[in-house]
Amino acid sequence: MPRRAVLLVLVASVVATSRVRSQEPATVEPVIGPYLQWVTPVSAVIRWETEEETIGWVEYGGGGTIDRVARAVERRRRHEVPLLGLKAGTEYTYRVHWGANRSPEYTFRTAPAPGTRRFRVVCYGDSRSNPATHSRLVERIVAERPDLVISAGDLVSSGRVLEQWKPMFFDPLRPLMRSVCFWPSLGNHEQNAEIYYELFSLPEPEAWYSFDWGHVHFVALDSNQNFGPESEQVRWLEKDLRATRQPWKVAFFHHPLFSAHPSRSVNAVRWSWQPVLQRM
Repeated sequence: MPRRAVLLVLVASVVATSRVRSQEPATVEPVIGPYLQWVTPVSAVIRWETEEETIGWVEYGGGGTIDRVARAVERRRRHEVPLLGLKAGTEYTYRVHWGANRSPEYTFRTAPAPGTRRFRVVCYGDSRSNPATHSRLVERIVAERPDLVISAGDLVSSGRVLEQWKPMFFDPLRPLMRSVCFWPSLGNHEQNAEIYYELFSLPEPEAWYSFDWGHVHFVALDSNQNFGPESEQVRWLEKDLRATRQPWKVAFFHHPLFSAHPSRSVNAVRWSWQPVLQRM
């Protein structure tokens, strides 16, 4: 082949490669997330938020490969995509797409098979109004390599103020929540705001809920309201605890039953919850 023809072929190859690369989605972080929600042995929910309404989808796969796609069906800013048909205790790689953009690749692990006895859980709360300290705490939590995180609430200063959720909560937690499931409970500072329910994917009835992880039954409760002995929440709690066969039960909520604070010696929650929890 003449030298000029070889050069033309090389130039054409470079141009074609450049065009292919220019068509690849830009790799960027979304406004919020991605963050992991409602992880079970066979499923998980991936959530993220974008500046504009658009169709979102998730590419994912096990064994270090990305060979599956889960798509949303509606244009939205707050994206919520379930991944189904997963295997217990398995690591998956994923990335989220929206418009002409995609996130970097991240990994997460599904919940272990029922009865699994060894896993690591972190519990903390009251991070609300100090994102710098919260970020340092998250660094420590990530270093512990937890399998899940449960929260005692007060995630932001005022749950009704949308502008607080990104700087106070989602930004500090970004390195953790993209790979580890964060299970919240309501503190008084969430103010039972509608935005709380819009930002998290939780089992019903959401204000309080339960889930299993290995050989532990976890119960998230709302200690702000609806906690009298004949309340809907207490009736639900009694029914939920009767139904579980897990050897370990863990309840988490915002207000402690007992306190060393001089003006908070006993919380009203104690009188209706303590007998039920003692029977756990």
